[in-house]
Parts: sequence; structure tokens; C-alpha cells
Amino acid sequence: MSLRESQTLEHLTFIATEDPSSAHAIAGFFWFIDGLNTDELAVLGDLKSLATQDLFLLQNLTRSNWVIKSPSGDGRQALRSINNLSLRDKSLARYVTSYAWAGEDISTHESYAINSIDEIHTLDAALGVTVAGFPWVVDEISKRERAALSDLAGIAAKDTAVAKVVAGLPWLTFNISQDEGEALTRLRELLSQNASVAKQVAGMPFLSTSFESQDKDALLSLLHLAVNFPTVLTLIARQPWFLDGLDDQEAKFVIVVGTPKGRFFGPESFTKLIVKHQVESRIATMPLNGEVRLTYIQSSLNPGTGELVTQVEAAMPTMESFMGVPFPRQEVILLLAAPLELDKPLDFELTGINRGTHILVNPELGRQSDTNRIITHELAGYYWGPQEAPLWFQEGGASFLASYVRNTLYGESLEDRSIYTLSRAVSVCKSTGLQSIQGLIDRLAVDGLTKHQASPYFTCNDDQGENLFLDLYNTLGSESFRSSWKELYELAKREGRAVNETQIYRAFLRHTTTDTVDEFNDLYGRLHGGVFEG
Repeated sequence: MSLRESQTLEHLTFIATEDPSSAHAIAGFFWFIDGLNTDELAVLGDLKSLATQDLFLLQNLTRSNWVIKSPSGDGRQALRSINNLSLRDKSLARYVTSYAWAGEDISTHESYAINSIDEIHTLDAALGVTVAGFPWVVDEISKRERAALSDLAGIAAKDTAVAKVVAGLPWLTFNISQDEGEALTRLRELLSQNASVAKQVAGMPFLSTSFESQDKDALLSLLHLAVNFPTVLTLIARQPWFLDGLDDQEAKFVIVVGTPKGRFFGPESFTKLIVKHQVESRIATMPLNGEVRLTYIQSSLNPGTGELVTQVEAAMPTMESFMGVPFPRQEVILLLAAPLELDKPLDFELTGINRGTHILVNPELGRQSDTNRIITHELAGYYWGPQEAPLWFQEGGASFLASYVRNTLYGESLEDRSIYTLSRAVSVCKSTGLQSIQGLIDRLAVDGLTKHQASPYFTCNDDQGENLFLDLYNTLGSESFRSSWKELYELAKREGRAVNETQIYRAFLRHTTTDTVDEFNDLYGRLHGGVFEG
């Protein structure tokens, strides 16, 4: 008789002494009859341990599908965690095994979930009981929920006091959204990088009163600062507005400061604003998207910025109406800062930049003039970004939308834009050898994005892209053009990637008529270039 066989008989004999019915059930399991592997022997050992602790739990487990079928791998780990729980708290172990999902096959997510509950309970019994009772734990365990439990266990391992605060957040109790799950992960990582700041942040109003998607962006910014710009984070942590607890508006300022460094500036550029700034918000009502919050940040109260914010507020529904799909943001954050208000800006002229989480705008451009197009251009970047379209389409599409808004709201002629502004700009592009958009595409492939963005011909993406769109708008007509754009935007969202050149061409081609198809192919060949099959 081998050692494994000897141990098998020893375990089964012990179980039979304590509970003959359970031993009889185990002896009939296929995995027992077939001979035990290492995992299955460990499972039998845990069942033996349960026989000394809780016969009721042992009997329930021997009736569970996953124990009957083959409790190796995930099941083996789940049973070990249940056994550990039973050693400390029989009631909790029984409760966990009463979950509906714990009676069926045990998935990897479910096994890890039970293990996390065990880890949390080991660190703090009351906290473990609380977490085990969350409705989203009881009903089922998804990949996201498994990760949330793992993050809670990681937070508890670092600091049980912080874990208790986090477990008490009202939004954590009933459900875990994607954004909420990411927020937990960022908080756990922040606790590892800067425990002092993480302990302060965990119970601050921006997290404790409610949850908004921007909250996880604020935590990501704090983490980015902790890892890459600790002196900037130290400066923030000393400010009265931080020490008295971040509210939702102050959290949005943290997002702006902690956004990863761009081409022109980074977190170290905002030290003046960290010490002194104002944050205000207003609500814009959109026909399709409902309420969109517009938050604007400036160094001090400036009545002159009201006009600029009003223009942004008017531009959003105008874009939404043109696109025929809801504006893609629930909140737009504007940082209104002139170059002199920034520290260590690199060699550039600040106009406007869409950073994704927020838009930086020079408030000196808040006038009804062509220079103010940049504000609307950056706003349009929320429709046409890198996840939706190629670079020339991103830039040209945003410029076209800016022109459309200026035409609709302020009467600036699209025809004049095409004749007097773009014709000159496109001529300059052609003088550099960029005869068409295809030339820009080829140049980008050679340059790479970073070099391309720094080149003097980068603006040709705006100019040649907008020039094509203006001509297509005039050729196809407003409704056909808008239908093409909507189709492309929805395709990008549906597939989770930017549309490609062929898809762009075919979308416009589908919306031509017998009267417009020849003119369309001619102008697309001249202005875009390349070869496409219909």
C-alpha cells in the first residue's frame, strides 16, 4: 500500500468515526473510487478537518455538486478557504457555503472570492463578516467582483482601518460598476505608494457622499503623482483645500494636475494653481444626453470667462444635434489658464489642448473671433478621438465641427472658411509635398506619432481633413454627410476601435446618389488619395 493510499484510508476512517453518512457519500464519489491525486487527497484532508469542527457543514459540502464531481484546482482552494473560515467562525463558513453559486460548480472567480473573504476575515473578523454580506457577493461572482474582493483584501492587508472605511462607502454595498472597481484598485495601489495620502483620501467627501466616474480618475491622478511626482503630491497634501477633505469639485482639480505629462507640460507646471485656484460648475441640458456638468477651473474669479463658458455650453448641443448621437461625456472639465499662470511650460504658445480627462484653454481666447475656434475644436475631440478615427480624421473632423458650430451659432460662413482660409492652408501643405491626405498618412507611418506631432506640417491634418469634409458636405448634402459620420462613429463604438480608411470611404460612398457619385469619387481621389474598392 502506498503512502497516499494509507493516508486516504486514514482520512476516510476518521470521517466515518465522526459521521458515517458523510464517509459513505465520499466513498461513492467517482474521484475517490478512481484513486486520489494530490489535490483530491488535500480535499479529503480538509473534509476530515471539518469532521472535527462542524458536521452540519461537512454534510452540506458532501452534497454540493463541485465536491461530488471533482474538487481539484479551484474547488480544492475554495474548500481550503472554507475550512479556514470554519476554524475561526463556523457561522460565517456556513453562510458562505449557503450562497447559491457555492452549491454549483466553483469557477476560478468564485474560488478566489472565497479566498479573499477568508483573507479579510483573518485580518479582521468583523470586516470579513461585513464583506461576506454584500449583496453583490451573495448573488454571484463576476470577474469584476472577484477583483474588487481581491482589492479589499489587499487594502486590509496594508491597513485594516482603511479597509473598514472603504467597506463602509455607500456605493460599495450593493453593486460594483467598472469605474467603481477601478477606483478600488487605484486606492489599493495608492496605499502601497503613499500610505499617508491614501489614509486621508479613503474617507473624503468625494468618495463617501456618492460615486462619479471622475472619482476613479482623481484616484488615478493621485497614484500617478505618488509614483512619478511625489513633490507635487506633497505640495497638494499640505494645502488647506486638501486637508479639509476633497469634495467633488476639488477632486476634479486633482484630475487636471495629475494627468500624465504631455508634450507641453505636466504636473510640475501647476504649482501656482495648486496653491491658488477656483472651481465652479454649472449644468448644461442636452437634447440627447440629458444633463452634462461643465466644471471650469481658474486661478481666481474672472468675470470675463463667463462668455467663454457660455460658448462651450452652447457648442455642445449644437454638436450633438449635428452628430445625431449623445454627447460622449457626462462632464466636461475646463482648465482656464494663460501661459503666465503655469510653471515651467515648455516652448509653446498655449491655445487649447484636449487631455482626455479635461480641456486646457487659454482664457485670453474667450472672444467671438476666429482664434476662439480652438475651444470648440478641442470640445469636438470628444467625438473624434484616437478610439474613433485615424489622426487626419480626428483633427480634420474636430475642425469641421468647430466650423459648423461657428456657422450655426455665430453666422461664420462655411463657404468663406473654405475659400479664404482653408485654400491658403492647403496650398501651404502642398508646398511641403503633401498633395493629399494619403501623403499625410504615409508621412505619419514614417515619422511615428511623436515626431509627426512635433513637425511643422502636423496642422495639415486639421487643414486637409477639414477641407475634404467641407467639400463632402457640400457635395453629398447635409443629411447624407451627417448620416455617414453617424454611421462611422457608431461603428467605432460598436467595434471598440478606430474606423479604417476603407470603412471611411465606403460610408461616404453608400450615401451618394447617381447624381453625386462621380463628383464624390473625383474629389475623394484628389483630396484624400489612395485606392479603394467600393
